[in-house]
This record gives sequence, C-alpha cells and structure tokens, in this order.
Amino acid sequence: PDQPSSLAQLLSPNISGGILSKALTGTLGLRPEQLFFSLARISPEVVRSALANSGLFGEYLLGHQFALRMDIKQLLRSLLRSDSLHKSDEISLDSAIDEIESRQLEGLHAQQNREVSYHFVMPFLDAEPIEIHFERGQRSASKGEDDWVINLHTNSADLGEVWSKTTIKSSSELEMIFWATSESSSEMARQGKAQLETALTDFGLKLTKFSVLNAPRPVIDPALTGPGQVVDVST
Repeated sequence: PDQPSSLAQLLSPNISGGILSKALTGTLGLRPEQLFFSLARISPEVVRSALANSGLFGEYLLGHQFALRMDIKQLLRSLLRSDSLHKSDEISLDSAIDEIESRQLEGLHAQQNREVSYHFVMPFLDAEPIEIHFERGQRSASKGEDDWVINLHTNSADLGEVWSKTTIKSSSELEMIFWATSESSSEMARQGKAQLETALTDFGLKLTKFSVLNAPRPVIDPALTGPGQVVDVST
C-alpha cells in the first residue's frame, strides 16, 4: 500500500473496459470473463482461478512442459506487440509486466527460504481490482506450522481506500484487522462482523479478533521490523 500498483491501475474497469477488453475479444478471441471476474459472484474457486491467471506461474508451467493457459502476463505481452498502441499505453504495460515479474522473484526467493509468497492483482468487471498477498513464514521443527497471512488492498469510488490483514493460525483461529479511510466503510465492516463469523464457521474457522480502524493502514519499513529492532512509541 505504500506504492500504487501499476497493474491494479491498468486493470481498473475504467481502463480494462477499453484497451484490454478490445484485445481479449479481438486479436486473442477471448471473453473478458475468462480473465476478469465478478465481485458479485466471488467464491473460493474464483480466487483460485485468479491466482492461476495472475501470471506468476507461466515460466514454471513452461519449464515443466505443462499446458500453458492464457494469463494476465501473457495478455499484457500480447498487447505490447500491437502496432496501434500509444506511447503512454506502452509505458503502462511495461510497468505492469515489471510488477508481475517482481512478484515472481519475491515468490521464488520465499520458496528458496521454505516460505510462501503469492502477491497478485485480482481484476473485476464490476469493481475496482483487489491486490492480494498470501504469505507464510518458514516452517520449523521447533515451532511447527507458521501462520498464514492474507493482505488485501483496494481503492474504489464507493468504499474509498480499504486494507485488511488476516492471520490464520494452525489451530484454525483467525485474527483480522481492517483499515478504511471512509467512515461509512468502517461502520459497514463493524456491522458485518456477525455475518463474517458465520461464513468463517462454515469453513471450520473461528474469528478470535476483529479490529476496525477508520484510518489508512500504517506503512512500516520491513527493515525496521526484524529481530533486534526497536519501535519508538514516544508521542
């Protein structure tokens, strides 16, 4: 959240409804709903498809001789080969591809450390895109399974800017912190707590902590949060 996502900006419905949709239905012969989703019909399967379509796994599939499916990264590369692009469009596409490849490197580095990091953007036809980051720390024999952390971020005309951090423990207990710049969005989140608890129970999860803050999510330099660091709490 400390740096706007080039990919999220490019996949906004205001943009994707133009250049990207034309490419899908024109040269690529695809339907927009094959790579873009509907927030009104969100489900675990839809999120799984968005991760598969994110562009994070293309090189892995090629290297292991699996069938390669069209994904966001391939779509952007196909667009770059178009002769009708304006210079500003080329810069936006290049920046979005660079962002995907940066996330691929992050994921590879995490894998080498026996961690997990999947950072991608989920595009919608009926809403602003959502940045999603699944991460899990290194497993160890002493502490067992590490917590899963899911970070979400979006910025829409209806909700304003919204962040959430969800921590899922090996005991299936779940903690969530929700930040929103809009007071109405904060209140909506508070009112939805009971419904959220019910939905999580259906998946065998128990919500043990739920905090809602009417404020932007604070940005903390990762270099300051490691072992041996201190936090200045003076006011």
